[in-house]
Amino acid sequence: MGNGVSIVRELESDFIEISSDIVVLLADSVVLKSDVAALLADSVVLKSDVTALLADSVVLKSDVTALLADSVTRTCDVAVLLADVTTLKSDVVTTSADTKSLSKKSPPKCAGGDARLFFI
Repeated sequence: MGNGVSIVRELESDFIEISSDIVVLLADSVVLKSDVAALLADSVVLKSDVTALLADSVVLKSDVTALLADSVTRTCDVAVLLADVTTLKSDVVTTSADTKSLSKKSPPKCAGGDARLFFI
């Protein structure tokens, strides 16, 4: 019978140890459940942030497209202005040549002398 009592005491000790392990595992599972809930909440926030960033990227893409269109318009405007400047430069050269040509000609003569007018 002595052997039976020691076996029972050993089984009781093992049972207490197993029960203690189960309590620790249950506590760990509660902590893990809390961690999983926090991770799920974080993932909802991250999903919301990603959605907002995607919306912002669509707006930015639209803004960049508009800026590129404005750039093309400005480039065309510059090309027109350059053509106008070239025309004006040509007109200045022509006017300068005309002025030189006119200055080389003698003023028309009148019966009494030059037809030049002098302003005082």
